[in-house]
Amino acid sequence: MELLKQETEDIVSVKLPVGSVLQWLNAYLIRGEDGYTLLDAGMPDEETFGLWQQAWRHLGISPRDITSIIITHHHVDHYGLAARLQEVTGAPVRMTESCFLQASRIWSADSVYDEEVLELFARHGAPGHLLEVTAPDLKHYVKSVNVHPDTEFIRAGDKLVLGKSIFEAELVSGHAEGHLCLYDKQDQLVFCGDHVIPKMLPNLNFTLGFDENPLGSYFSSLKEHAELPVRKAYPGHMIPFRKYNARAADIAAQYRQRIDDILARLDKPMTAFELCCLVFFVPVNAEQLRFKLFEMLASLNYLQSLNLIEPAEAGADGRLYYRRAPVHANRNP
Repeated sequence: MELLKQETEDIVSVKLPVGSVLQWLNAYLIRGEDGYTLLDAGMPDEETFGLWQQAWRHLGISPRDITSIIITHHHVDHYGLAARLQEVTGAPVRMTESCFLQASRIWSADSVYDEEVLELFARHGAPGHLLEVTAPDLKHYVKSVNVHPDTEFIRAGDKLVLGKSIFEAELVSGHAEGHLCLYDKQDQLVFCGDHVIPKMLPNLNFTLGFDENPLGSYFSSLKEHAELPVRKAYPGHMIPFRKYNARAADIAAQYRQRIDDILARLDKPMTAFELCCLVFFVPVNAEQLRFKLFEMLASLNYLQSLNLIEPAEAGADGRLYYRRAPVHANRNP
């Protein structure tokens, strides 16, 4: 995997491993008059930090040439190394307030977020043997970030100078609440993070206590981005791409099809886990359970918001079941 790619005269993409099906994160270095903006930090591990050092050496710059660090959203592959990079560069770290609040919720010193997720999964039907293998994975996850950066907040509509261009901050939700996209209206470029990626569906691994109807939010923001004039998009994963509008519309269409599939299969009261096994596959490990069950819960929350399904009475096992609502009303995905 090639570490660096010169995307334009002033934009360099940096491929950082993420250890999942996505394989790598696209971080970016954007050269300006006074130094470089670093967009997204990577995983909180020594391998990623070493790759940043290698990237700086290859470009002939020092850490102090990084004058700004921007984080698109709170997921660990984007946020994880932010504090470490701030320590060595001295650069301000900027992100949305929601990004910071979610990161603080998950990775606080006294976090019990892993226990909350396990309780949620159990209530929605995940079997005991899967919860047992998921528990240490979640415990490791909530301990993976132990230092947070000093943070400046970016708000919707803020203008940011990156390189020779002015980008406007757009706050979108779906893949992550308060996800930051940076849009250059003049050159029709967008740094879109994980909001729109060229292949695969961005996951809906929402944060408990924040936007728990992320699919509804996603449909709204995808509709806007399907009409946004974009010549080229720089995503957080895979490769920069064109036809951004068509891809945003395609992601929405695929999620609508999934909603139809879920509703069609809900022919009797079922738990979210049972539906997960029918619509996706039977999860066999912690990663599959975490991503697919959260995605199913996001879909069910969306269907509830349309009054198309409703919770059935909890079973004797304490698990929550869903059923179709008596009257299918207000459907407008």
